[in-house]
Amino acid sequence: MEYTCSNCHFVCHPDKEIRKARYRMLTESGVVIQEPDGTLRAVSPEEAKEYFKNMPLERRKLYESVPEE
Repeated sequence: MEYTCSNCHFVCHPDKEIRKARYRMLTESGVVIQEPDGTLRAVSPEEAKEYFKNMPLERRKLYESVPEE
């Protein structure tokens, strides 16, 4: 079974301008990060990159491929 993110469901609309606007919102609006206590926080893509960069290596491995040191 192939699995996809299903974001196409959020973007799809018969009107091209609405599709374009929805796509822009999806790709440019930001990132949601989960704090260690479980709370969720919406941040800019730049802030999310900084958050991941400063995350302890063992925890970061849960979210992305990290080269071995």
